[in-house]
Amino acid sequence: TGVKKKIGSHLPAAGAEFSAETGRSSEISGRRRFRTGGFYAQDQFTTGRWQTVVGARMDFHSEHGRATTFRTGLGYWLAPGALRARLSLGSGFKAPSLYQTYSSYGTPNLRPSRTLGGDIGFDLTAGPWGGELVYFQNRFRDLIDFETTSSRYFNIGRAKSEGVEAGLARKLGLFSIKASYTYLLARDQSSGLRLLRRPIGSGAASLTFEPTALWETALRLRYVGQREDFHPTLFVRQRMPSFFVWSAYGSYEFTPGWKVHGRAENLFNRHYQETSGFGSPGLSGFAGLEADL
Repeated sequence: TGVKKKIGSHLPAAGAEFSAETGRSSEISGRRRFRTGGFYAQDQFTTGRWQTVVGARMDFHSEHGRATTFRTGLGYWLAPGALRARLSLGSGFKAPSLYQTYSSYGTPNLRPSRTLGGDIGFDLTAGPWGGELVYFQNRFRDLIDFETTSSRYFNIGRAKSEGVEAGLARKLGLFSIKASYTYLLARDQSSGLRLLRRPIGSGAASLTFEPTALWETALRLRYVGQREDFHPTLFVRQRMPSFFVWSAYGSYEFTPGWKVHGRAENLFNRHYQETSGFGSPGLSGFAGLEADL
């Protein structure tokens, strides 16, 4: 739960989160439980052309103790309302799940993953056009990954990912078009090998139609480029082929605060694998009801 309230040019926020995870496994005797909790505080404020965000979080884990992380960001309007430069820096903490630790694929001495990362980029607005260009870099310690040869989760001592993201958007009356592309290099710094299942190139595009404030429909395309993975039976590295997947989405707010929505995934029933040896669903449909109370 959390609270947020605007005070002058500031927008402070604070909150707390608590959860408990329990389970049984043939690998252990009795029931295991992880309890986690966290507190966070953040402030966003504007001073002239400058925009600043600062925040911190403290997490408590019954198995892995306490961790403190932070986030800070800075933005500056080079041309007010048109061109903004921005940068951010932050840290992260992710404890292994109960499944990753104690399931038949788990590793009891698995350590939490810790991250330090940042980005620097530009946001552009020119009439109906919008765009962004961002360079990012993340450094991981004890990154949690899955080893296919042993069928166990394990820690990668040191890893690094960096890349460039570019995005473009255009408003055309009742239509809007968006496209983005990410170029990523991710490596295990100990072995020099690429991290598994991280594509060098990936992207997305969408065409959205909003005839009224109540209706929204969208056609979406997702692209995942070539990436390395382990062959599930030969236990050697292999290069997975790239793929495109289409989806569609629609929603209608039939009364204030109530909305019905649906989506169709893999419109053309493509056969592809996100992970080597594991097929993905064919044409699938989903529907739901959303209430804003």
